[in-house]
Amino acid sequence: MVGGIFCETYNYCLYIDMFWIADVYRGKGYGKAMIAEAERAGKEMGCVFAHTSTFSYQSPHFYQNMGYEVFGILDDYPDGIKQYFLKKKL
Repeated sequence: MVGGIFCETYNYCLYIDMFWIADVYRGKGYGKAMIAEAERAGKEMGCVFAHTSTFSYQSPHFYQNMGYEVFGILDDYPDGIKQYFLKKKL
């Protein structure tokens, strides 16, 4: 398995709930292709923006490189872990 993505749409929004790429496939464009396809499908369904969240040890920079901007950070987790909330206009 290369990876998977689970999204929901509501109120003109695409919400990226779960997104995962196997380590051996990272950095090869599969993740970008999956996000682009989810955004395309979201637009087709009338979504005008997308949003998601990720942790500092996961992939905030990946989403930022895909055009998402941070609109909130929850930094109350132990060990310096932060949760980033990101959005993008479609």
